[in-house]
Amino acid sequence: MKTILFFTQNLAVLIGALLTASSMSGQNQNSTGQNPNSTLKQSYLFHEYTTNGRYSPQLFPFLLEDANARVAGFGSIESVANPLYLCDGNTFNPALLSRRVKTAGATYTQSGYKGSSILKFHSGGFHYSFNDKNVVAFHLKYLRYDEITFTDINGYAIGRFRPKSYSAGLSYAHHLDNGLSLGSAINYISVSDYRYDLGKYENHFIAFDLGINYDKQILKTQKTELSYSLGASLNNLGPKVSVVENVDKDFLPAQMSIGAMLSDAIIYSETAKICFDVAYEIDKYLVPTPPIYGYDSWGIEPQIMSGKDPNVSAFRSYFQSFYDAPGGFKEEMQELIHQLGIEGRLHSKNLILAFRFGLFRQHKEKGDLKYNTLGVGAVYRGFYLNYSIHYDTDRGLFKGNELRYVKYFQVGYNYKF
Repeated sequence: MKTILFFTQNLAVLIGALLTASSMSGQNQNSTGQNPNSTLKQSYLFHEYTTNGRYSPQLFPFLLEDANARVAGFGSIESVANPLYLCDGNTFNPALLSRRVKTAGATYTQSGYKGSSILKFHSGGFHYSFNDKNVVAFHLKYLRYDEITFTDINGYAIGRFRPKSYSAGLSYAHHLDNGLSLGSAINYISVSDYRYDLGKYENHFIAFDLGINYDKQILKTQKTELSYSLGASLNNLGPKVSVVENVDKDFLPAQMSIGAMLSDAIIYSETAKICFDVAYEIDKYLVPTPPIYGYDSWGIEPQIMSGKDPNVSAFRSYFQSFYDAPGGFKEEMQELIHQLGIEGRLHSKNLILAFRFGLFRQHKEKGDLKYNTLGVGAVYRGFYLNYSIHYDTDRGLFKGNELRYVKYFQVGYNYKF
């Protein structure tokens, strides 16, 4: 009864959050166009992706956006997942696609501010298992804006344009013996935007993902099953790029994620059980931290006073990002992003109900992005629905009489051979 009461209370909180909606201020925006080398004050939705408070190298923040509503409700944890959710491997960690089960499935997720049509984020994909070890998948992410009024540097309107970005990718995963899986993905990225001095521009790039996952059962009795999972992924690996010609190249939002999850099942009968997943993940951007500059004794030539030179290759930046912070080890620790996810599920013969809660925390000097997540889901004979929300912890759910949150909705189907 206590377990059922816990689920009921969390469900009531989520239903209350869905009663009203917040909207972004205004349906039209004035802009001078995005400078790909400028600091991103506000990227997609709540997300302010920065490596520290002085600089943001992220040209494509939509690549880091949750592309799965179940993940969005589970603290945005993407490196580990319960074997029940094979489609999670089609987003960030491709190794999650292969879990010694032969399946085929498809999924679609839409997200955005409730009550606003200024922008929508769409993602989807499908996967197919050739056998119980080898899986291939295709995925697509698409960020769409409504028409935006652009202005020149003097504030005069110069036209309307609809920016858009998308990525399409292919993934492959292979399951080795003893619960170990490996995966990789290649992504084609396209960005279309507008700048007052250049007009409309568009460019295309290639990026890569790598992933690993390990599952281990540590206890199995007639009444209890206990297991753990370890996972890691490297995302958005690729050369430095320039969205606009004749503009200095910058880094793709390369990211490393490492996670661990403990899963427990309390078995009541052959068709009824209660399951719990608790996961923790650490994320780190694999891009240089800008140094602190000063001047020589003549006050003419700028020079690095603390930190490392950020003008390095993308490959070198993956390693340098671990020791280049001007503030030393303390600042390196501040660059870590911490995430916690909790899920409870009620299993019956044909129906599974899931309830989720999560936390996402970024240091105040490194972007200060903090939000909580809530989510619910259902699985019935292979069909599944997930609904989740993110709300900023500093601003809270409420602003005046309105709720402020981001919504995620997912529908999909998974067939076991």
